Amino acid sequence: MAVLSDRDIIETIKSGRIKVDPFDSERVQAGSLEMCMGFEVREFVDSKRFDLEKNELESRTRVLKIDYEGYFLRPHELVLAKTYESLKISDDLIGWIEGRSSFAKMGLMVHVSSGFIHPGSEGHQILELYNFHKGPIKLHPKLPMCQVIFEETKSRAAKPHGAVREV
Repeated sequence: MAVLSDRDIIETIKSGRIKVDPFDSERVQAGSLEMCMGFEVREFVDSKRFDLEKNELESRTRVLKIDYEGYFLRPHELVLAKTYESLKISDDLIGWIEGRSSFAKMGLMVHVSSGFIHPGSEGHQILELYNFHKGPIKLHPKLPMCQVIFEETKSRAAKPHGAVREV
């Protein structure tokens, strides 16, 4: 198992084992691929207790379309967002979504606990954006919000993951 470098990422995209739509070669970094935030966020509409055995996400949240004016993430607020790009990886690769250090220094967390991308995953990745800062943080669509680190698995997955659920 090895982490893919920029050269490896480009070659893996050319071979079709990684598909990014739309693809921008400027987003390929030394050991990762930057991905941007899309045009909608799912925000929580109440602060009542959640019962994890119930699927309450849709009934307790609303999806907001955002434009280039952006979205203000309030202090200690969590929202979900999709990446602008769609990502598909083969069944012999995994990915890790990581935040950008420049944003982390300003108090923005990009994923709370689900940064792992399973072999065979396909679709827009879900970002769990949390503001640790004392003031609001303005989020913008198509701004590089995270990076994905790719790694080869020892063997192909017997049960590839498939499509990523919607926000």
